[in-house]
Amino acid sequence: MSWYTTITESVPQYSRNYLTTYQNVSGAAFYAATYNSTTGCSSVRVAATTTLNPLPTTPSVSARNRFDAGPFTLTALGAPVGGTYNWYSPANSLLQANSATYVTPNVSAAINNYAYAKTVISAGCPSSSGNWASLVMEAPPVVTGGSRTVLGANVALDAGSGYASYDWRNSSNTSVGNARTFSTNTMGNYAVRVTKTNVDGTSVSSAFSVQPQLGGLNENYVFTNTIQVNNINDPAQIPNLAVESNSQNIQYFDGLGRPLQTVSTQGSPAKKDMVQAMAYDAFALEAKKFLPYVSSNTDGWYKTDALKDPASLISDPTSSVSLHRNDLRTKPSQPPG
Repeated sequence: MSWYTTITESVPQYSRNYLTTYQNVSGAAFYAATYNSTTGCSSVRVAATTTLNPLPTTPSVSARNRFDAGPFTLTALGAPVGGTYNWYSPANSLLQANSATYVTPNVSAAINNYAYAKTVISAGCPSSSGNWASLVMEAPPVVTGGSRTVLGANVALDAGSGYASYDWRNSSNTSVGNARTFSTNTMGNYAVRVTKTNVDGTSVSSAFSVQPQLGGLNENYVFTNTIQVNNINDPAQIPNLAVESNSQNIQYFDGLGRPLQTVSTQGSPAKKDMVQAMAYDAFALEAKKFLPYVSSNTDGWYKTDALKDPASLISDPTSSVSLHRNDLRTKPSQPPG
């Protein structure tokens, strides 16, 4: 095959079966003729006109996040009518041809820059590479809220916002709620399973433990419940009684059996704990009496800062005290008779 730049050119510019032009314009004309090297004869020249097709639009690539292990769905957008996409790996290997979506194999961990796409059309070259699609694993929900039931009151558990559905489960894996928050005064472990719009799979929180009132408290104490209503015949009923029905006092002791603190659970008019603290001197004697005060807590727990609590009714509990014993070592001697 001989290639000419004009119809009358006597010497061909190229002699090969194909022609590569480096003119980035449309309409450049070339002429081709077959040539018989044995006879030296050429065929009639035929015009060949170049057409320069613009690159297709670079696609925009996105990936649906996942909660759990599984395949990710990648989607490309931006191709003109009749166009499609080829998908490539970081090594530029073709993953899938002629598809607007690409579904990955099962993936169990996040992967950055997993794949990219190019737009392809029936005529012309593929587009430039689109943005990378990264695979993102969504974090599981985190349950927050009160962890102990006190005097029959419910604790409110919160799974957080932004989810499409909620499914609360108790220790027996029984469904107990389907809203963002869940309230209960039943002790046990609770977890929530969630879904999210445009996120594949589901996710389950860690178990959240709702404990009894003094669960986990490492102190010596004596619990006293004074029931204020009739027909309470079963001890199992007592934890569910509100403060109006149960006057509860908890006395705490040190390792020698000495009283350290007495807490009246929600004993104030505002249902805050009333605290009476005790302290001992170097001779193990209760040399000082402290005034009771209203704590900011409502759980009946031992107050480690009872002698420093700013809620105390006295400004300085270590000095505003009243002596309640006689110190014979300092008492003046009395004359006989």
